[in-house]
Amino acid sequence: MTMKMKIDNNNIFIRNYQIKIREVEDPASHDASGQYTPEDNVLGIFAAHELTIYIKKGLPEALLKDTLLHEILHAIWFISGCTSVDGSSYSEELVISIITSDIIEFIKNNNELLEYYIDRY
Repeated sequence: MTMKMKIDNNNIFIRNYQIKIREVEDPASHDASGQYTPEDNVLGIFAAHELTIYIKKGLPEALLKDTLLHEILHAIWFISGCTSVDGSSYSEELVISIITSDIIEFIKNNNELLEYYIDRY
C-alpha cells in the first residue's frame, strides 16, 4: 500500500535541527543567494538561513519524492558543515544530483534494512 505523506507544513529533524517543509508556487522566490529567478522553474530549494525546504506545489508524486529527497540532502550537507549559509558550491549540487536517484532506489529496494535501522534507533 502506497502512503502519501503530507508535505506542506510538515517538519523533519536532522541531528537536533528542525527543518520546515513548505509547498509554494515559486521556490526560487525564497532563494536568499539570488542564484535563481522564477524563469528557472526551480522545483525545490533549501533555504539554509530559514532552515526551510520549499517545494513547488502540484508536483507529480514521483517528482515530489525526488525533489524532496534532493532538498533534504542539501539540508544534511549544510548541517554537516559542508557549506555555509551564504553559498552553495557547484560540487555540492553535482554530488547531490548524482546520488539522489540512487538513494531513492536504495530506499525502494531495501525495506528490510531500513526497518532494521528504524527499529535499532
